[in-house]
Amino acid sequence: MQIIIDVLCSPAKYAVSNLDELMSPLSRCPRCRKGKPHKHGFYRRFCIDGFRIFHIPVRRYYCSACGVTVSLLPSFCVPRFQYHVDVLWQCLSWRFNEETSLTAVGQRLQERYPIIVWMPQQVRFYSQRFLENVSRIAVVLRKEYPHIDLADSVKKRAKKVLTAIEQGFPNPQSFAQLYFDECQCAFLAQPRF
Repeated sequence: MQIIIDVLCSPAKYAVSNLDELMSPLSRCPRCRKGKPHKHGFYRRFCIDGFRIFHIPVRRYYCSACGVTVSLLPSFCVPRFQYHVDVLWQCLSWRFNEETSLTAVGQRLQERYPIIVWMPQQVRFYSQRFLENVSRIAVVLRKEYPHIDLADSVKKRAKKVLTAIEQGFPNPQSFAQLYFDECQCAFLAQPRF
């Protein structure tokens, strides 16, 4: 089980920080709500912010009451994806808000982020995943903004959803965390049917 924690720092600072100083320990198990999880080490994962590749530690806890292992993932990470949430967000923004072609988005990403070389297929993958989840994203947004007006067409809805998130949240990380808290999956996760 993963929980996204807002650490209020960059991947560079997070990679060299003491995890115990950045985040408070779990006082109750998020699954059973009875047990008090204890530290269970950590694992390392990659996070690519477009300028560097970080091999960051992720704190783990174990609840002996229900047997679940809980990982505290920093908010700049997207579960199951290596790229920083801002890189993914920039890709989606150029693709839908500016209606940029797949090839042009890849070129713009490479211009902005020196270590990113995406083929049009990668841009299509992230764009398609976003479109597949845009209805669920709209539901989460409607909880926050009940009077939001979203168009009927999927691409128009995607554009309105991106605009609403950019205007209503301080950064993409805060929306990604809200979405994860509500749906227990990433906003680019493969849709479950």
